[in-house]
Amino acid sequence: MDENAVGKIVGISGPVVFSEVTEDATDLMMNEIVYVGEKNLIGEVTHIKEKIATIQVYEDTLGLQRENPIYRTRQVLSVKLGPGLLGSLYDGLQRPLERMLDEMGPYVKPGIKASRLPKKKWVFDPKVSVNEPIGPGDVVGVVSENEIIDHKILVPPGVGGRVVSIANEGDYSLSDEIAKIGTGGEVTSLTMAHSWPAKSARTYRRKLPPSEPLITGQRILDTILPVCKGGTVTVGGGFGTGKTILQNQFLQYLNVDIVIYVGCGERGNEIADILQKIPELKDAETGLPIEKRTVVIANTSNMPVAAREASIYTGATIGEYYRDMGYDVALLVDSTTRWAEALREISSRQEEMPAEEGYPPYLASRLAKFYGRAGKVVCLGKEERIGSLSIIASVSPSGGDFSEPVTQKTTQMVRAFWALDPELAYKRRFPAVNISQSFSYYDEIVEPFWRDEIGPDWRQLKEKALKLYTEKTELERIVRLVGTGALSEEEKMTLRNAELLESGFLTQNALHPIDAYTSPSKQFQLLDLIIIFHEKCMESLSKGVPSAPIFESPVRDELEKLKVVPKEEMDESYWNMRARILAHFTRLQRIYR
Repeated sequence: MDENAVGKIVGISGPVVFSEVTEDATDLMMNEIVYVGEKNLIGEVTHIKEKIATIQVYEDTLGLQRENPIYRTRQVLSVKLGPGLLGSLYDGLQRPLERMLDEMGPYVKPGIKASRLPKKKWVFDPKVSVNEPIGPGDVVGVVSENEIIDHKILVPPGVGGRVVSIANEGDYSLSDEIAKIGTGGEVTSLTMAHSWPAKSARTYRRKLPPSEPLITGQRILDTILPVCKGGTVTVGGGFGTGKTILQNQFLQYLNVDIVIYVGCGERGNEIADILQKIPELKDAETGLPIEKRTVVIANTSNMPVAAREASIYTGATIGEYYRDMGYDVALLVDSTTRWAEALREISSRQEEMPAEEGYPPYLASRLAKFYGRAGKVVCLGKEERIGSLSIIASVSPSGGDFSEPVTQKTTQMVRAFWALDPELAYKRRFPAVNISQSFSYYDEIVEPFWRDEIGPDWRQLKEKALKLYTEKTELERIVRLVGTGALSEEEKMTLRNAELLESGFLTQNALHPIDAYTSPSKQFQLLDLIIIFHEKCMESLSKGVPSAPIFESPVRDELEKLKVVPKEEMDESYWNMRARILAHFTRLQRIYR
């Protein structure tokens, strides 16, 4: 055995390796990163019993043999943080896939190492002076990462004292010293980059209750099932229900500063499709390419299963890093089901006792720890910076079965659940969200925003829309059993107007340049007009107006077309349509008085 090795392989089971450690390595740590075999594959110690260490290997173990050496690093799995993250494409271990493609070709070679951040110089603008007291989270300087984001160089947690030296404004690489901080006779050198353990949440001063809505531009989500910045939500649905298209909408339209997308265990063609679209998509507010505010972590289903397990922690750590600068960050994960399946495979290889459906008994605690990293916080530092990390993760239960363990345990952790219905998807309704199977606990939190900023009647409008939708569901059940002949004229009118609500408000066209995104004010106006129209229909029926002229009203078709009216023309269109509705029904009631 190599004299530098601290152990040798005595057993291999897929991505799990069993190693006998030497007497010199009795201080081997849990979760320590080790190099496995002659190719130095990256592995993590997950279990230690007497002289046997269990290691999950993050790379393909093909070719490993018994007696192959194990080398230790005395480090845990970490993420390199600094300028250059935005616009990057990484795998689950934060290896830069695009740079590796240019340097090494299309296949990731086992044991390959690559610089995680670009090897370039950045213009550093210092924000502190010599002898100034400084502590964790304070801003040492600022780097313009791109046209959108100013990258704040922060003092890492655990470092503090007085500034001994600070670099002048100029170009520096990530390895250059930009400051020295002294305390108690010790001096700490700072660069523009540092590492952080991927599985440990970054520290902050205190957590705040969420208050500001996370706007997606999807009417059914923002109005009916809202979420807050710093909140947690799961998108649940089986194959073909539109999860990937919805994720594309989030990438482009979320009202956040930074988006971290983690493709965890999904098919390679889906990830490739997203990667092709990202350079073409424009930010709804700035008009700049969204790749300037996006980090993509791709760990497809054909990549090593253990790296899939690490990918969501890599994404969460990068998200927390930008949150600590005072930015609003969204972490999109597609999907946690594939992540849980990776946990299950590794657990079974380690011969752990299985729980429900073979998943490990610690599945719930791992999910809780992951979702617990979301939140709105007061960041460390002298400035009162407030940042948020919102987590939108999808679950992909087989056959759309929401009773399976991953979905059940996830819905216990999150405060909102958007259930995608295959029947609605087959009817070509997008988003195919089943309101009756979904929930959101953020209603009361976002109400002040909608009431004060958009419209005072938001709550009442929403409740009326939900009542109409519920009545539609009940009436459709009756129609399926006995036909429309059993319905009264009022019930037929309710059913018809509920169809208008569905087609004119709940349904959007993700490919339409206008209908793909709807601002909060336009959402309120559309819903207000539909509810006014419905109420005037029912009022006219009660005053003796026959149903036929109401059903044939041209106003109905015009209402449905309003959703594709440009934002800048919506205010005028809203007031014109409102006046037209009132005048139309006044005329009908006068005719049939």
